[in-house]
Amino acid sequence: MLKGRYILATLAAALAAAAVWCWPVQPLWQSGPNAGTLLDFSPDGQLVVTYLWSWSGIPFVSRWDAATGKLLSRVEFPRAYPGNPGTFWPSPDGRRAVLGESPKMNPDPQDLTFRGGELRLFDAVTGKQLAGPFAGLTMLEHEGAFSPDGRWFWGIRGFWGIRGATRAGFDGSDGIDFYSADTGDHLFGLHGDSRAGTCLFAHDGMTAAVDLIRNKSKREQDARTIRIIELPSGRERRRFQLPPGPWIRYDNWDGRYFDAVAREPKGPHGKRFWFTCRFDTDQDLLGEGTKDPLLQWDEAIEGETGSWMDSSDCVGYFRIASRDELSKESPWFAWFNKQLGLELPPFYSMPMSVRFVDRATGQTRHELPRLVGHPPRLSPDGRRFACHTGSGDAIEVWDTHPPVRWHKAFLAGLAAAGGVLAIAEWRRSRRIAKPSSLTNPTG
Repeated sequence: MLKGRYILATLAAALAAAAVWCWPVQPLWQSGPNAGTLLDFSPDGQLVVTYLWSWSGIPFVSRWDAATGKLLSRVEFPRAYPGNPGTFWPSPDGRRAVLGESPKMNPDPQDLTFRGGELRLFDAVTGKQLAGPFAGLTMLEHEGAFSPDGRWFWGIRGFWGIRGATRAGFDGSDGIDFYSADTGDHLFGLHGDSRAGTCLFAHDGMTAAVDLIRNKSKREQDARTIRIIELPSGRERRRFQLPPGPWIRYDNWDGRYFDAVAREPKGPHGKRFWFTCRFDTDQDLLGEGTKDPLLQWDEAIEGETGSWMDSSDCVGYFRIASRDELSKESPWFAWFNKQLGLELPPFYSMPMSVRFVDRATGQTRHELPRLVGHPPRLSPDGRRFACHTGSGDAIEVWDTHPPVRWHKAFLAGLAAAGGVLAIAEWRRSRRIAKPSSLTNPTG
């Protein structure tokens, strides 16, 4: 009998430890509905910033504590021309926002393109307007419009109007201008025969890398000229040309290294292949650049429609899942997921599978246990990952390196074994006490 109770305690301990060890990892927190669209982590990784923009609604900016999910602030920006086309974009830290509105509705009611208008700078914490409308500023490039430290922003002049005419029609690009995000003061402009295509700010906000676009011959189209501009002076520090190649975008400028992404129609395994080349601008000759072995995507290995996110600690890879993949779940598996709280609600954003690779070793560190919603965002230190839940406008934050569970599994097993032994001992003591209580007293 004594042997049986120890066998039962061992089995209970094993089951409890296995349940804790195998239980799927859950997000650190979820926001609930009406959080808005995910923008990014703040540069220090302490905040998550969301925003909302719609033609008929009131835009807002929300700032969340990245560790706890506590809503720290939510500021709305009443519109001067409700229902008209416009644009809206906050800074990475959620302290500033630029709101652009067209004073007049487009003649074509089906055309909701923002065709220039009045752009204003706001304090996104208090809602106070700081500057604007900006003369000649007719378009804001959303991704990368603000520097990571939130000190500067840039916009396109003349794309939908000539310089100095904020309500003019299409007239072609006339370059870009840089502004102070603290005051709205104009810093300098890059104008002339070469129009600026895009701009990447360094992480410290001291410089920016701007590419120049000219009307070149077909043979020269892949050759791009990059200017390194100092802020806030506008002095050109260096100008270089990338070697000819299938460049599709520029990913990063950190003050020394410039990262460009190329795409080959047929990579090492016969399918499309994306890779990052890093150029050291401290060198006199850039050369062909250095390929980063982690910042690449091979369709033959990873599957179609995917990309990566880089941080100082890890690299996150995300692949867009097809609708067919969502519908392949069997009924019993769907029921099991529902019991565990892992059921997938109807996706309103692109569903993604995500995994994280250690920057130092190249080994997979963690893979999210379920599909999540687009867009993906990785904190600068690589410790947290933010995304949409996939249903509505709720967001969630995950730990990219969940702690090992052995100590929790050990404690769960110990508690289960102790509980079984305690119950067995209690039942044994009841059996011993029962006959003595029925014995008649002698004498």
